[in-house]
Amino acid sequence: LAVIAHDFSDGLNTVTLMLRHRNSTRRALAMLVVDALAPLAGVLLTLAITIPPFQLMVYLGFFAGFLLYIGVSDILPEAHSRAGPGVAAKLIALTCCGAAFVWLVVRQSA
Repeated sequence: LAVIAHDFSDGLNTVTLMLRHRNSTRRALAMLVVDALAPLAGVLLTLAITIPPFQLMVYLGFFAGFLLYIGVSDILPEAHSRAGPGVAAKLIALTCCGAAFVWLVVRQSA
């Protein structure tokens, strides 16, 4: 269910981005089809290629760090810059709550 919801939002983002940049509806639909087929291609690719556990660990660690970098260096400061002082304090508190939640989940999983 989560994968379907994520793919649905991917499709919305794909079409919105294509139409926003003045592409034709036909081209947006073509990209939507490509976007819909990408997970299936990924599933089939996992049957053909085996990644050793160490390489998978390095790969996942790199991309996890990259996503954290984007969040900390771009998204979070942008959210704080548009908010007033009261809202900024709430955003900081929510960020700390999110970090604490992740810590608890990881601690319970170990």
